[in-house]
Amino acid sequence: GVGMSSFEFEKGLHRNKAVIHHFPDKSTGKLWSLFGSEPHEIDMLKMLPADTALALSHEFNAKALMEWLPELAKASGDEAIEAQFDQAMQMADMMIGLRDLAGSFGNQVGLFVTLDAENTIPLPPEIGGEIPTPGLGLVMKVKDDKIADMVLIALEASPIPFEKQSIEGIEAHVLTEPAPTPFPLAPALFKLDDYIVAASNTELAAKIIATHRGDEAGLTGTDEFQRLAKGLDLKGNHFFFASELIGKTVAPIIEAAMETQSLPPGFPEIDLKTAYNMQMLGLVRMEADGIIFENHSTSELVNSVAMQAGVVPVAVGAGMLLPALAKAKAP
Repeated sequence: GVGMSSFEFEKGLHRNKAVIHHFPDKSTGKLWSLFGSEPHEIDMLKMLPADTALALSHEFNAKALMEWLPELAKASGDEAIEAQFDQAMQMADMMIGLRDLAGSFGNQVGLFVTLDAENTIPLPPEIGGEIPTPGLGLVMKVKDDKIADMVLIALEASPIPFEKQSIEGIEAHVLTEPAPTPFPLAPALFKLDDYIVAASNTELAAKIIATHRGDEAGLTGTDEFQRLAKGLDLKGNHFFFASELIGKTVAPIIEAAMETQSLPPGFPEIDLKTAYNMQMLGLVRMEADGIIFENHSTSELVNSVAMQAGVVPVAVGAGMLLPALAKAKAP
């Protein structure tokens, strides 16, 4: 069964909800187990700096998928496919210990973008203006040190100049020769509790650590987040946040880029008005009797789902933004 509702609970903000129901005693399908078992606190929220403009966190049971894939290969009824799959898995296990790594994965991964309004970057003359300096963070939950050890071994064996540094008392591996980009890009990799964290620069890494410790107020303390979170259950399995700042920053760049170069044929049409006003806090909860999608958004149900499911304006904007910024820095 499927149900949905949407209403404006505050001027300019909508509460949108959709439910996919199933009977609890018929929940043995992979759909109900691969993407989370029961709602929980979103740990990444404790790491997000106050200037976070976009964040998403997802839960995925990699070990269960690895156990399911051989069943799929066998179910194909084709012995050649089954043999090729077994050979590929054996090779992956031999090279990187794939199945062990899947068991080491803590089933949660997240990404977030920060925009530092106090430091700006000029855009090319054909676009004009400037934007807040972006930062990028990636987080992955792990059950043990297997994945972290594999990454560190790869870093030490690579020609990329990484060195150990202490950031707010946390040992990190930092790129010592920043990449030639118009915004700070000297990645730092470190462990924070049960998470492996990658930050685009040491300044962002320090913000993440300070926020996690409670030394700095994070995203959850901002007026915008608290307004969006009012009356919303913040426990879930999947999380999405989009600040008004992300749309205001990216949409004009997309608009200017589209004036000089149209999108490829068949590419989804971008609603720039929606992109400008992008503002949403949403969660997906895996319950015993179904899946619940709930968000508070400046858009009603259909637009908010499209916004969350396809961060198309942001993705396209990012793709166009980097070359534009590179041109801005070129002499």
